[in-house]
Amino acid sequence: MELETIIKEMLSLVDKDIKNNPSYKRITKELFKMIKECTNYRIDICEDLYNSLNHKNDKVFIVNDFDTLFYIDCEGNKNISFGINKNNNYSIDFVVTIENEIYSSITTQIIFEKDLTTWKISQEDVNDDGYYYSYLFNVYKYDKNHQLINDTFESELDNDFSKIFNVPLKDAKKYRQNFKKYREYLNESKKIGVMQKLDELYCGRELLFSEVFLFNDLDDFFIDFSTEMIEEGMKVQYEDDDEEFLIDEETELDEDLTEKYEKALDKLDIIKNNIRKVTGSNGEFTMTNNLCMNITTYLKSKDDILVTKGFIIKKIDNEYTLYLIKINSDKITSMSRPITLEQAREMYNSHEFNKNIYGLQEFFQINKDKTLKL
Repeated sequence: MELETIIKEMLSLVDKDIKNNPSYKRITKELFKMIKECTNYRIDICEDLYNSLNHKNDKVFIVNDFDTLFYIDCEGNKNISFGINKNNNYSIDFVVTIENEIYSSITTQIIFEKDLTTWKISQEDVNDDGYYYSYLFNVYKYDKNHQLINDTFESELDNDFSKIFNVPLKDAKKYRQNFKKYREYLNESKKIGVMQKLDELYCGRELLFSEVFLFNDLDDFFIDFSTEMIEEGMKVQYEDDDEEFLIDEETELDEDLTEKYEKALDKLDIIKNNIRKVTGSNGEFTMTNNLCMNITTYLKSKDDILVTKGFIIKKIDNEYTLYLIKINSDKITSMSRPITLEQAREMYNSHEFNKNIYGLQEFFQINKDKTLKL
């Protein structure tokens, strides 16, 4: 089996210290059992290991992630992902998922330290909308002789649960041990936590901006979500020669999908109207990417949870206005002030990826200043 051959060769390149660990042997043995069910796969591997491989094919790709040695994604009766990372220590992430209306997953993380091996195992049932129906989490540790340490590690369980579900540490045990009772609150809190992390990531010390847009084109700015939803529901017909028929406007969508699409458009109208009241509709705009991502997630979701904050910059006749906006579902608050071209460029230069975003160099007049040209 080609996949098995490639994996064996990749594993042979791992340091001896980890290969001799009983936990490593146990988890890799389980991996080889699982991949026998796989029908399709992809492997991402760091460049150094890629160059050392004798067995390669068109499903093996170089990845430039600093910590990742390799990552395997397999599809079959069960979907499997398996990755080995190395920063200060080796770690393995192994996820097995059964896909139905609800995704049932078992996630195993193993962290290898000099005199300690830690297993973190979670079992979860989640739907397409990211809603958790159940969540169980356990920690096991082995000493330098690989003897199981007799402890339940309650404080570590509480700490991890607090971070995952965005709840106060002092209440984590109560929520963790009574997940179903507090399920609604925990799902809402987790979703808000994810939005806040995106806010911190793209609207903190470094600002990553979106493509430039006109306000009247804001519908198209979020077109990906609506196109994706339409394509999911459309039934494409084929002729005998497998040529695709054109889909006309009369194509009927699944009733549930239509309802979801219409609700998303209603949400978008409210967001547009609220932003228009703050920024007006004239000029060119860009917004921090966390706003784009969180709003898009909100539009796709069945719930009404949206808590995010970020910057919008408006440009009219080469004059810039900066808006700090906070959105909480259908409510918006804001502050605004004019900024100079130099201040606008400073925000642009705060994140190296802005140079790759379509339209931003022209928006911030970077090309007009040869000393700043990228």
